[in-house]
Amino acid sequence: QLGIVYFYAGIWKINYDWLINALPLRIWVPANDQIPVIGWLFKQHFTPWLFAWIGMLYDVSIVFWLAWARTRVWAYLTVIVFHTLTGLMFQIGVFPLVMIGATLIFFSEQWHLRRWTVGRWTMDRPTSNIQQSNVQQSNVLTSFLLLFFAFQLLFPWRYLLYPGNIFWTEEGYRFCFRVMLMEKAGTATFFVKDARTGREGEVVNSDFLNAHQEKQMAMQPDMILQFAHFLQQHYEKQGLTNPSVRAEVYVTLNGRPSQLLIDPQVDLTKIRDGWSHKTWITAYTPQ
Repeated sequence: QLGIVYFYAGIWKINYDWLINALPLRIWVPANDQIPVIGWLFKQHFTPWLFAWIGMLYDVSIVFWLAWARTRVWAYLTVIVFHTLTGLMFQIGVFPLVMIGATLIFFSEQWHLRRWTVGRWTMDRPTSNIQQSNVQQSNVLTSFLLLFFAFQLLFPWRYLLYPGNIFWTEEGYRFCFRVMLMEKAGTATFFVKDARTGREGEVVNSDFLNAHQEKQMAMQPDMILQFAHFLQQHYEKQGLTNPSVRAEVYVTLNGRPSQLLIDPQVDLTKIRDGWSHKTWITAYTPQ
C-alpha cells in the first residue's frame, strides 16, 4: 500500500508544470526562507527546480531502496529527512509523521520483534486439520489482497474517463495519490433567488463558514455544490420559496490568471453530485 502511494506520487510528478516550470514549488519555496539554518537555500533561483527533480526521483525510487536490505537503513534516514522537511515547509497536518511511522513496515519481521515485542508466548504445533484450515484461509486472504491492490492500482487512472484538466475539474482527483502538485485558490460569490418574488441576494459566506472552510470550498467543485445545497436548505427554513442558488467562482491554478470555474448561470440546487462528467464546470484555458 505504501509502495503504491509513493510510486504514484512520483510518476504523477513527471509532467511539464512540475519538472520544467517547477510549479507550484516556485510559489511555495520562497515563502519558507525564514526556516533556521537552511532558509538561505529557499532564496536561490534554482531551488524550486532542484526540489522538483529530487522530489520526483525520490518518490519513484524510495520503495525499491527500502525493499532492499542493504540500503534500507540509509533509505529510511532519507524518509525522515524528506518528510521532516516537507512538514516544516507545508501545512499538511500529520501526514509526515504518519509516513515516517508507517514506512517502518519495510523492516523485517525479526527487526520488529526484537524492538517491539514486550512478552513472548508459545503454542502447540497445529494439527493437520488446523494446517488445512490455515491453507484455506491463506488462499482467501491472497485472493482478497489481489483484488484489493488491483483496485488500488487501477482506480487512480479513472481520470482518463473524463475530459479536461484534472487539476481544474478535479474529476477523478480523489484517491489518486497526486501529492502536492497544484496551488489552487479561488473566490466564490453565491446568489440566492426567491422563486415567488424573483428577488436575488448575495450570500455572505463568512456567516456560515470559517476562513479555512471558505478557502477550501472556493476552489473545489464538489464542495461548491455541497455548500449550494446547504444554502438552499437554510434559506427554505428562512421562508424563501423554492430558492435557487448560483455562484460566480474565479480560480487561479498554479499562479496563473484566474478563470471562471463553473457556469455562473447554473442553478446548483438542481445538480446532484455523482460519477458522471460535470458539464457545469467550465473548460480550462491554458495561459
